[in-house]
Amino acid sequence: MASRLSGRTAPATDRRTGGLMFGSTTKVRLDKGLVDTVRRYAELAGYASVEEFITHALEKELAKLEDADSDEEIVRRLQGLGYIR
Repeated sequence: MASRLSGRTAPATDRRTGGLMFGSTTKVRLDKGLVDTVRRYAELAGYASVEEFITHALEKELAKLEDADSDEEIVRRLQGLGYIR
């Protein structure tokens, strides 16, 4: 499968934690076990990289919030999705 995010570089790995770091200024640390699981799913789904898979998953989840009319509606939707109480 061709990369959906061509032109992006592969993520760096934090040597101390084994977690992934994204972009040149933004770092995201993830538990090594979670990264291993994500890596497995990304490979099974044919993604070019773990970063591509995570980006796609986040974009899909955030798209569910984009047409909200207010911050209060976003909060209600996040509660409905189980992200906040």
